[in-house]
Amino acid sequence: MTSRIPVLSLLPAALVASCLAAAPFAQDDKKSEVNPRWLEKMDNLDRSLLDENIGYAAPEMPTGLEWKETDKPLSWEGLRGKVVVVQSWTTKDSPGRAAIERAENVLKPFGEQVVVIGLHTPDGADAAEKFLKQREMTMPIILDREGKFCDEFGFFRKPANVVIDRHGIIRYAGLNPNGLREAVKGLIDEAFDPEKKGEPRPAPELKDTSDIEWPPHNTGRLSAANVQGKKGPALFAETWVSAQPDLTGKVVIIDFSATWCPPCRASFPHMSQLQEKFRGSLEIIAITNETPQAFRDGLTKYNIAPASIKFSVASDPATRTMKAVNGNAWPHALVLSADWVVRWQGHPAELNEQTLRQIIAANSSMAGTTLSRYRWSGGK
Repeated sequence: MTSRIPVLSLLPAALVASCLAAAPFAQDDKKSEVNPRWLEKMDNLDRSLLDENIGYAAPEMPTGLEWKETDKPLSWEGLRGKVVVVQSWTTKDSPGRAAIERAENVLKPFGEQVVVIGLHTPDGADAAEKFLKQREMTMPIILDREGKFCDEFGFFRKPANVVIDRHGIIRYAGLNPNGLREAVKGLIDEAFDPEKKGEPRPAPELKDTSDIEWPPHNTGRLSAANVQGKKGPALFAETWVSAQPDLTGKVVIIDFSATWCPPCRASFPHMSQLQEKFRGSLEIIAITNETPQAFRDGLTKYNIAPASIKFSVASDPATRTMKAVNGNAWPHALVLSADWVVRWQGHPAELNEQTLRQIIAANSSMAGTTLSRYRWSGGK
């Protein structure tokens, strides 16, 4: 019989920002030279999806976009001759709100030489209306409730930007404030050729994945909202206790766990065995509400050898990831495929090798698909 510990009295009040490691920046002959110091830190999947657009024309604006803070919708044709920055953001959390304010402050000195468009992701779109009434914005805002425009740019939950030159070509993506400032400054100084236009990014070839067989969902009692078959929560980590893993293309297990929790400690050997068994195809991340030092002290207190922990560990004292799925007891695990869909969830002790093997096999069948690009809209 498995056990769980209620989380109700254990949630810290402070919210923290996610700290993600920098990913390598791929270059080819269509991409601008970029100083690595200009790049915002983000995981490999976020970076790769943003980079796919560099060197191509900005994607067409889909129908259904809601324009705010402007008399009429803008168009790429009407923006020719201007440097344009599209900044994704959300009102759902403080990092999301800070992103649009930061872009506004960084680019304000350039005046009318640059047009900034705030692209609000589907996350918190309903609350954006109220936010915009309370705060006067100096830029046009798009509410992308379906996420189609965000998907075309490669924007997901972590705020990011793309920089588009006078010819409508995406030249940079995922820049930090200093990089954004320098990139815009350089593009403003470039000459404008009225005849020059960018090529559209080739349409991705979507592989039919309807016949991929995933294991049945867990129908037992859950210690969180049932999100099986749905997009998983954003992964928040204030600090990585271990080295941050590369999640690209892999099955990921998010395990809400802590050393103070007896059933969590009891599951450590099981999760370590699974990590070792499927290393290369699987990354297990234990997300604890302990500080890194408290986690290490907990291992010492309960005589757990650090070397026996084979999975990754992230510290999220504000339990933002857990709150995103309405978690109410420890431990609880989510198993996600590479397209960040939850394929199984439940007590980690109930996750057996057979179920995990099925998920990994199905995930491998998706290799080469571009489903990961359509993280909001599903490619529809």
